[in-house]
Amino acid sequence: MIDVVFLVLPDTLLLDLAGPAEAFRLANQALRRRGQAPAFRMRHIGPRPQTASSVGLMLGGLEPLPAGFDPAQPTWLVLLGRPGEVDEVVGPTPDWLAGRQATTHHELLDGLRRLAPAAKVQANRVFVDDGAVLTSAGITAGIDLALHLVRRHCSEDIAATVAQVMVVFARRGPQAPQDSGLLAHRDHLHPALHRLQDAVAAAPAEDWNAARMAAIAHVTPRHLAQLFREHTSLSARGWLEQVRATLAAQALRQGRDEREAVALAGFSSPRQMRQALARQRA
Repeated sequence: MIDVVFLVLPDTLLLDLAGPAEAFRLANQALRRRGQAPAFRMRHIGPRPQTASSVGLMLGGLEPLPAGFDPAQPTWLVLLGRPGEVDEVVGPTPDWLAGRQATTHHELLDGLRRLAPAAKVQANRVFVDDGAVLTSAGITAGIDLALHLVRRHCSEDIAATVAQVMVVFARRGPQAPQDSGLLAHRDHLHPALHRLQDAVAAAPAEDWNAARMAAIAHVTPRHLAQLFREHTSLSARGWLEQVRATLAAQALRQGRDEREAVALAGFSSPRQMRQALARQRA
């Protein structure tokens, strides 16, 4: 389990705290519903036991600032945004950004470049992942970054489930890799399609014929075909192939052989897998 430690300072932007925290809470909820252990334990620390947020709401029960973190315990330290100019928000020169790619709210980009000249400040980014240091463009972009972390630590289908519950698109920043087939075509609100997409993402190698997919969605096969055309511009079979091709490509990149990739993704043969991969690249 990862300790997600939020540093809560006076005037912390409430959405910077609540948005990502809800994403991690919902990820734990989704894991529990699948019979798995929760992945995140949230903690809140600060220089005071309670402080006022950006909207005046008092935040209490804060742990004191620790002298350090246990190196044996995986920990993510979350630095939250605060209103104000960059000198007021960032404070002293952030040497820990030296040589790293980073972003921030678009109004503060020039100020961050001035305060951290050794950093590679990126504009027009929702978030930037530079290994041990991840930064977002602030406010709602913190949710995008949290979804990225859920996707990276748990799975893409857990991240998609969280995004659906939060009624946000499972989008990525421009720096991140192209959206996976498991997350593509999830930017709709139709419950029948989400129900089916969740089921397929959880067990893609099973036999997903038209009748079974329609039964999971609680619609007729004809109605399901109409829903897919309307909300994804794909057929149900085309979407299923995209999901399986994504999983097969991931397996091959991880060093699995063709036979393992075929079984994991649910293809009937290596030839079928290769054909699907070629169509997805076209």
